[in-house]
Amino acid sequence: MADNREKVEGDETPNNRNREGMNKNTRSTSNNSNSNNNSSNYNTYNNNLSLRNLNSISSTNSQITETKNKQGIEPLTERDLVIKKGEDLKVKVEEFMTRFVNNVFENKSVLYLYCKYVMLHYGKDLIDERKIDSLNFGVINGGITNILVKVEDQLEKKKYLIRLYGPKTSEIINREREKKISSILYDKNISKKIYVFFPNGRIEEFMDGYALTRENIKDSNYQKKIAQNLRVLHDINLNDTLFKDLQSSQNVKGDRPSFLWSTIWKYFNLLKEEKKKNCSYNSEANILKLIDFDMLKVLILEIEELCNRKQSPVVLCHCDLLSSNIINTTNDNISFIDFEYSCPMERAYDIANHFNEYAGFNCDWELIPSRDEEYNFIKNYLNTEDEDAINNLIDEIQPFYDNSILSPYI
Repeated sequence: MADNREKVEGDETPNNRNREGMNKNTRSTSNNSNSNNNSSNYNTYNNNLSLRNLNSISSTNSQITETKNKQGIEPLTERDLVIKKGEDLKVKVEEFMTRFVNNVFENKSVLYLYCKYVMLHYGKDLIDERKIDSLNFGVINGGITNILVKVEDQLEKKKYLIRLYGPKTSEIINREREKKISSILYDKNISKKIYVFFPNGRIEEFMDGYALTRENIKDSNYQKKIAQNLRVLHDINLNDTLFKDLQSSQNVKGDRPSFLWSTIWKYFNLLKEEKKKNCSYNSEANILKLIDFDMLKVLILEIEELCNRKQSPVVLCHCDLLSSNIINTTNDNISFIDFEYSCPMERAYDIANHFNEYAGFNCDWELIPSRDEEYNFIKNYLNTEDEDAINNLIDEIQPFYDNSILSPYI
């Protein structure tokens, strides 16, 4: 994806990074003054402590494989998807869609055949099934949690995106909550249309444009747009009915609570369970044996206390605002995509989480925003020149730097 400027969408997992010490980027506010259809370039990273390598989540490069993927799931082959002469097409496709939900494929040809069946079965209201062969399929670069496939209807001049979930990702992502929030955001004209959810993925609107780069998000013009769009998201009124609806899907108790800590403790418990499983000596999951969960628990509790002291307002957060989830559209506007992790959390978490993305995949913490960069971003977020208000919010986000980097590892 040269310069990230192909007409594709971005997709990454939140903060899929290593960290060189939990406190390296904690800073006191007093310290500083004011698609290509043939593309298969899947990103891989050296994440020795990454949740995405330790638990049940597989990255895209392990979802298209000639052998078992990291979870031991056998890939689908063309033999699995063959429809013999005389067999009813609709019956067979329904059987495939019910039987094969793990989304691991031997190669891209098998993936595209599977996506063809997805469009026939779940996207039948979007296409003319008699002209199914007019559809072109192409993998979109950048998917880690998911496989992303662009679908072009050459006859109707329409485009769609098929998102196939990574194996076992529902252990991490609450799909019921995702559906509810997707509906809210589409009604507010903040996110794109999702045409249909199915058990192992969804078909959604395709958005032309290009994903921003790490360098882009540090540019002052983009920073201003990102800050303003983030404020629009945070200003969505989650009335009591909507909030309770989201709470029921997450099983979170209390009076309009943040989902942050329930999510972190959920990850913590999943990781402990993963440690109990038998792992071969060479398995990546063996790294879990090096983790002192008692010490990690103490660390989480300490960070939780520091964050709670700030009493940051609970708003609807994106929770995954890295550069490739920010699209510069064809009309030169900014749009956020991939709201899988979106839920009510502290606004300070969402801002700090975005700032941590400045470090990039190489985790260069020297690139975390300077005080001046923080100041300019928050000024645009609040739409104010009030120095006290700006500095107060900068102070509010500080403990959440550690929180937003901690969350992917537990």
